[in-house]
Amino acid sequence: MPLSVQVKRFITSKTFVRPPVCFLKHGRSDSSGSGKETPYTEPFLLAVQTAMHSKSPLDSTMNLLLHPLFPRAHPEPSHFLPLVVAAGAVMDGDEVEDILVDPEGPLGWGIWRWKTLPGEST
Repeated sequence: MPLSVQVKRFITSKTFVRPPVCFLKHGRSDSSGSGKETPYTEPFLLAVQTAMHSKSPLDSTMNLLLHPLFPRAHPEPSHFLPLVVAAGAVMDGDEVEDILVDPEGPLGWGIWRWKTLPGEST
């Protein structure tokens, strides 16, 4: 079963509470403590931000696994999984709010929250 289907099943179960998303990205070889911005930090963070604002955040987030900068922006795919799960929690009509989107040296920080529809319980 594809990961996107597994995520959707988990998200729509009664036990899942939709959280805000906190996402940290960093590079394998470039986070040596120099504090210098890397060539992938800002472009990949902007690609993530675009995915968060798309009409289908889960599909757009899954497509980021194919982004040419993904291997440099993540030491391993499991670091990306919390973002995939949170993007899968988005319901039709939810609005995304950028709380923090900041490329900081070799790190890219992004925190997003989806506002629930009026009358929807979390």
